[in-house]
Amino acid sequence: MAAKLQLPRLAWPALRRKGTTASLRVGLDVGSSAIKVVLASAPRKGAVQLLKYLLEPLSDETNPVRQAALQRVLTTLGVKEGEVRMAIAGQDIVTRLLTLPQLSETELDSAIRFEGETHIPFPLDEVALDRQVLERLEGNKMRVLLVAGKKEAIQRRVALATTCGLKPVLLDVEALAVTNAYLADQATTPEAVTTALVHIGAHYTNVVILRQGQLCSFTRDLNFGGQDLTKTIAEQFNLPPAEAERLKCEPGERQQEVAAALQRGLEVLVGDLRLSFDFYETQLEDTVARVLVSGGTALLPQLPGFLQEQLGLPTTVWSPVRWLTQDGQSVPASLASRLAVCVGLVVRDLA
Repeated sequence: MAAKLQLPRLAWPALRRKGTTASLRVGLDVGSSAIKVVLASAPRKGAVQLLKYLLEPLSDETNPVRQAALQRVLTTLGVKEGEVRMAIAGQDIVTRLLTLPQLSETELDSAIRFEGETHIPFPLDEVALDRQVLERLEGNKMRVLLVAGKKEAIQRRVALATTCGLKPVLLDVEALAVTNAYLADQATTPEAVTTALVHIGAHYTNVVILRQGQLCSFTRDLNFGGQDLTKTIAEQFNLPPAEAERLKCEPGERQQEVAAALQRGLEVLVGDLRLSFDFYETQLEDTVARVLVSGGTALLPQLPGFLQEQLGLPTTVWSPVRWLTQDGQSVPASLASRLAVCVGLVVRDLA
């Protein structure tokens, strides 16, 4: 079995510590519609116990609102200070899979900056670069994951945490955090089938394809999220955003009308997924066998069935916390799917 993705933390000075020995792990997912926090205990490698979790909705995406919401979450959970693990995604992050000659660690560090000039659409002095060797290939080659995060975005994440008394020790990529949550779940009963993880957030959808269910072979963030579906509902029924969001989640007697509107809205996502799968299958000469969806939008009743029909692939919602319990009680399904990023953050480097 391949190891979890142990991507080094992005090279931002505030995060360059000597590591952490804390058994209490705090995973923080700062989303567009909500802040999610998971507290877990990890006294030794391979052992994780979910202690607490909480989701706090956001009225908007401004820093004051996010800071106030995070402070409320920490107060409710009884966290006054400590280390925290976070992630970024969307337009602030770029990931590229590269095939390079076999290189030493020193040679690779030099090569990555050169490759960044070609593959990163931002000035290199504005980003933090990182990389991870994913696999060694025949012909004296290796496949490497290159990651670039905008320093400005990293600084905003760090500032949010430190203002609330937390010490950031790790910054990950949301798509890779979701991947680590999945691989942790698969550790006991692995399924060796090529799997597409599709995590649908409010603004972005993270897509990761795992070859044989283990090796990250494709990653992409799509400019599609739950708020696009809310906009579709708002336009279809001439409603303000807040009412459209409520109707999307609780259609009541208008279920058929809402389902038809959502299917039209989902056609954009289906098209992007088809392009992603076709690219992967052409490049890797492998076929996606199934799709696992997570995130708040994945809980819409008609979404898995519609994706399955349109993509022609088995599609189900997966729970990133099914192997974790809180005081002996399972996390409610209405929350579990939304905690994938947080869980991936707390389980990283526990393989």
